[in-house]
Amino acid sequence: LGFEPLNRVEFSLRPAEELDAEQAANIGSGGAPGTAPPGFGARVDGREARRWRFFQQRLGSNHWVAVARGPTTDVVDANGNFRQTLSRPTESFTEQEWREELEASEPLIQVVDVAFLVSGDAAEGYA
Repeated sequence: LGFEPLNRVEFSLRPAEELDAEQAANIGSGGAPGTAPPGFGARVDGREARRWRFFQQRLGSNHWVAVARGPTTDVVDANGNFRQTLSRPTESFTEQEWREELEASEPLIQVVDVAFLVSGDAAEGYA
């Protein structure tokens, strides 16, 4: 996350008693595959980050991966290089389209060998 300083962001998990029955039943399981744990959210500078969604997935038996999905308008890009790579900035979405993007399922993380990430003949050295 590109918040400077990072301590501007506060992550939270609401207590089970503040969740509805279905959400509370999913605590510990992380909810349905590709969904955020119930009650998981964030505040930036004390304000709820409503245009953000957070997803958590198990990676192997001892690790978890968290993924944040949020508007490109929140990107900190001092040199302007990253924003130039965006194929569709958030500003081009209607409110409904953005809501659908936020609510879309998070694809499951796929573990691959390093060789998968290296192109061409160089991959042989990593197999």
